[in-house]
Amino acid sequence: MSNLESASNPKQAAAVRQGAPLGWSAVVALVVLLSSWFFLQTSQLRDILVLAAALVVACCVAYGLFVRRAAGEPERPDVHRGLIRAASVPAERGGALPGGLAGLGRVRRREVLSTFAGILVSVAPLALGVGSPVFEGKAADLVEAGYVVRELRVESVRNVVEDEHKTGSTFFCTSTVTLPSADGNGPGTRAEFRSEWVDECGAGQRAFVAYAPEQPELGAIGDNERALVERELDGRVLDKEWTGILASIVLGLVIFTLVSVTVTTRRDEQHPRELQGDESVLRTRIAGAAKGANSPWTLTLASDAGQIAFHAHTSAVGLARSADGAAGHLIWHPDRNHTGGKKGPNRVGAVFVSDDGWYVHGALAPETAQRVGGAATAAAGVPVDRSYTARPLDLDAGWLLSLPRLVALAMGVWAVLLVLLAVPMALPGRLIFGIVGSVGLLVFGTVIGMKRADADEAALRARAN
Repeated sequence: MSNLESASNPKQAAAVRQGAPLGWSAVVALVVLLSSWFFLQTSQLRDILVLAAALVVACCVAYGLFVRRAAGEPERPDVHRGLIRAASVPAERGGALPGGLAGLGRVRRREVLSTFAGILVSVAPLALGVGSPVFEGKAADLVEAGYVVRELRVESVRNVVEDEHKTGSTFFCTSTVTLPSADGNGPGTRAEFRSEWVDECGAGQRAFVAYAPEQPELGAIGDNERALVERELDGRVLDKEWTGILASIVLGLVIFTLVSVTVTTRRDEQHPRELQGDESVLRTRIAGAAKGANSPWTLTLASDAGQIAFHAHTSAVGLARSADGAAGHLIWHPDRNHTGGKKGPNRVGAVFVSDDGWYVHGALAPETAQRVGGAATAAAGVPVDRSYTARPLDLDAGWLLSLPRLVALAMGVWAVLLVLLAVPMALPGRLIFGIVGSVGLLVFGTVIGMKRADADEAALRARAN
């Protein structure tokens, strides 16, 4: 039985454990959904993959709501206290330092999951909304009638529009061609199409044109590249512009996340897994949190050298509310990890190691480290208990329970919209549904998050007074 199960509601412990696999299942399903939607041609396979993936995501959301309800939908401070108990290492240490610090792999995986999920949840409804699973219009008619692609001479152009950009210009124009008759005899049929040209379009140029020889009245689709014509006729739900825009956004955010997490991990883990003996060590205890006029909340540590502002790499407000009074050691080295991890430059990296066996990374302002340095003891002179390794504390690991109730309910509405948009049929107003599912959820979640942050800060101030 885990520490969380023995010290709190077993259903809450189960909900925390199920958060990661449930989240990753939804992320994988969303990747399948978007990949199929972006890149597969019209087919029954694509329709099945998109709808099945949307149903899997909806089931994950529904199960998450069920788990929250079964766990009693506890308040966030209660979830945090349960996570602290789970990260604790039961022992009688008498203030000794741990034998080492456990790695941050699980924390980083959770951070990656949270970011990927946020990106995909925001993009998926909009992507489904701007496309349509139903292949219709001139392209569908040409495919049904049996089209051919011929290279034809452009006889005239009109409505020429130039789009200037950094690498040159792109031209859009309406071109007129003559479609050959089915038997090769006769004058043929004149047809027009709107196309995009890298060079200025004009009469006499050659274009690739798709048309139905037996039904020339259906019109034509053309461009200066054969691949672009074929792309329009392959039945993909998004044109190349929307595919490029949405796929680039997702790919760019994914790359940014991976780079950011990698850099942050390297900075945070410059603290050695085992102490080298030359670090400064100071006995402290958590005594609340403070916020300056134009600065974020910092964790307040009380010590013999006075109060210390600790820029914790976790929610300072959440830690202050759930671990108030926790005693431990503040460990830092003034010449190591100058960046202070993800809190930015001009800070000294530090670690708060609780006597209960958990730790959090953070940073100190250089002047703070210098001020309290005289009261610190060298790590080599502090007793070490090598029977245990301190565990990293991740207050966001219980996201399944600590997600605001209104946001959780909004996720249920989002899941219904996702399934509705994934059904392979014509859906009136699908773009509106897509915008509501993406932008609506994003705005609503931001507003609710800001309100909850204000409530947390108000509660902390009232507690301090």
